[in-house]
Amino acid sequence: MTSALRSFAGLLPAAAWVAIILGASLFAHPSDVLPSGFRIWDKALHAAAFAVFGLLAAGGLDHAVRWRAPATHLALLTTLLAFGLGCLDEFIQWHRPSRTAEWGDVIADTVGGLLGAMTFLILRDLSRRLRRNPPHDSTAGTPPLR
Repeated sequence: MTSALRSFAGLLPAAAWVAIILGASLFAHPSDVLPSGFRIWDKALHAAAFAVFGLLAAGGLDHAVRWRAPATHLALLTTLLAFGLGCLDEFIQWHRPSRTAEWGDVIADTVGGLLGAMTFLILRDLSRRLRRNPPHDSTAGTPPLR
């Protein structure tokens, strides 16, 4: 596998998650999952699904391009991708007779994507800090007990 293909292989989990989101948009109906009257849960489900996308997309982009730009650029790009995917999702739903498109869903999708990207960046930063300064064993160097 070439290095370019290896780099973009990190995006495969995000691409698979996109397929799941769009498949759910095409084939599932909210009433199959949610009881009637639980509109807030619909937005929470959108945000949660897109938070997973944001986490996977930010990780894949970070791996693919060996990000050298500030973390804010990675978060912004991931959020824009979540917004675009949310618009595509709602566009598909708009053309389905049993579904409706809502701007509130796009907003929930975008916020979820941002939260997922921020989660990735926090975890990446913690991982880098731990690699630079591994936790030390406080008992190291002390004489054994007799």
